[in-house]
Amino acid sequence: GGVDVMSPLAAALAALSALGDAIAKRVANADGRGRYAAAQWAERGAIEPERFIAIATGLNERQLRHLAPDNDVETFWELGGDPEPTELLAAARMAGAGLPPVAMKRLLEAVRSCPGQATAKLDAVAVQAQGALTTGSPHEQGYQAASWLRTQHLRVRSSASVDPPALLKQWGVNVRRKALDAPWIDAVACWGPRHGPAIVVNNAGRHAQLRAGRRATLAHEIAHLLLDRGGALPLAEVAGGVVPREIEARANAFAAEFLVPREVAGAELAGSVDPVVVLAKLCRRYGASSELVAWQARNSNVPLEPRTWNHLRSQVSHPERF
Repeated sequence: GGVDVMSPLAAALAALSALGDAIAKRVANADGRGRYAAAQWAERGAIEPERFIAIATGLNERQLRHLAPDNDVETFWELGGDPEPTELLAAARMAGAGLPPVAMKRLLEAVRSCPGQATAKLDAVAVQAQGALTTGSPHEQGYQAASWLRTQHLRVRSSASVDPPALLKQWGVNVRRKALDAPWIDAVACWGPRHGPAIVVNNAGRHAQLRAGRRATLAHEIAHLLLDRGGALPLAEVAGGVVPREIEARANAFAAEFLVPREVAGAELAGSVDPVVVLAKLCRRYGASSELVAWQARNSNVPLEPRTWNHLRSQVSHPERF
């Protein structure tokens, strides 16, 4: 099979630009189509702002007009002299074109309201966390990073809970709560040059409206803050939006392992006489949902009694995958 390779955005764009230059040079003296393609490539920086925004966000003309009714699109999307990606463009892209216009505007205003700030502590921890990764699947990398943060950086016992809000505050990350008109979106986060690092948790989110879900959502965003700001997600992220599957899988695995170590969930449920009682106890101890604990026990590879397995399976939203 193929190999997934992640590269910083600037390096990837530079490599693609060099490739485009090489192709344009080859076709410039070819037929009419070749000369036209080379000319279009040479003028790529002259794209109209409206066209650039439509390409960057995936939104159509009607949607864009609703968001910026006064037609001052460059100010609304915070474009500079040369069109370039911004936190607002990235958030709109990941929220998806199917988001109702009113909800999209509220989401973008949430990003706009987050001031930019330096986060030296977070940046230093991110370098160390990325150094803890080895080759492996997205899930395995998520587990590795979470285990490093828990045991080596924070030195938290496996039997103790973690505090995502306090950790983010310590790192200088602004966390806000706001009602967004999209229950499938649990949070929007930004960390570009103008806004953030910051996380806006959706009070109306399907998971984030509950305490356990908010903790999991913040743990998920911690994964992105540590692992993805310099590469896969250089500007923003929308939890529940359109984000590369491998990146989300790694963040989900990180969040689960950071909140509830698999070894503890598996061991305690494997040795339980009453799985109902033990599961409830683990949920209270770690501030996690029964579904998250159930999956952690299942993914621990610790053999579980049929009665325990069946109870855990009844707690998850997709039992056919359990």
